[in-house]
Amino acid sequence: MINLDDGIKIQGNPGLLDLPGPVQIDSYDDHRIAMSFLIAGLNCNQPITVLDCDNILTSFPAFIELTASLGYNLEK
Repeated sequence: MINLDDGIKIQGNPGLLDLPGPVQIDSYDDHRIAMSFLIAGLNCNQPITVLDCDNILTSFPAFIELTASLGYNLEK
């Protein structure tokens, strides 16, 4: 982890996160939790399902299109 003046930079492992099975996360209607775990799913060997994601469209309306442009397939 590197501390920056206005945040932190976390250097991840370039390999896949080896999960024992599919994961289900309840975002508790918090767009930050929802988006964080959806992005984390990019580097996992198992699917991550995030519940209560409608709030993403309020805080970041282009999130689905942006992730699709990166090759990430989100299913609703």
